[in-house]
Parts: sequence; C-alpha cells; structure tokens
Amino acid sequence: MRAPDFLCWPLVAVGCGSLVARSCFITMAESLSLTDILHLPIAGMPGWSNTFRARCRACRFTTLQDIVSLGAAEVSRIKYLGPDCFRELVDFLDERELLLLLPR
Repeated sequence: MRAPDFLCWPLVAVGCGSLVARSCFITMAESLSLTDILHLPIAGMPGWSNTFRARCRACRFTTLQDIVSLGAAEVSRIKYLGPDCFRELVDFLDERELLLLLPR
C-alpha cells in the first residue's frame, strides 16, 4: 500500500544532503507510515544541519519522536538546542506539512 503523497515527497523536497541520500529517502518514504518516519534516526535523515544533528545527539534525541513528544514549549526551553535549532525543527516540520506533530 502506498503512503499518501503528503507524507512522501514533502519530506525530502527541501533539505541538505546528497542527491543519492535524498533519492533513497524518497523511495523509503513511499513505504513508511507516519509512525515509521517519527522513529527514523535523525542522523540518517536528510534535511538537518550538522549543528542540529550534533546538538540532538548531545541531548540524546535520536528520533523526531524523542523531540516532538516533549512539545514545542519544552523543546524551546532546552538551552543547548537554542533558538536556531528550534527554528530549524519548526521549519523542517512546516516545510513537510508535519508541524501539527509538535504540540504546544
């Protein structure tokens, strides 16, 4: 069964990383559910800066689920992530039409 288009192509439409990594992720995203996407390792997802990945690793966030489960208010208060990484998270989710996953 194919995942809905709104879950597939927007995940990789914008971001950094190699073209090969993005095309592989497109193929993977076509067969992943939203739950699967939330549990993919951040380190392997295209679209994140090296700074964001490093700060998530330092905070022991390995997946999007680790972050969004805290909610926007709590994540914004994590000083080590800082406003730039919080903005990157919000932009990443918004560009992929997934911002609703980050509750207030």
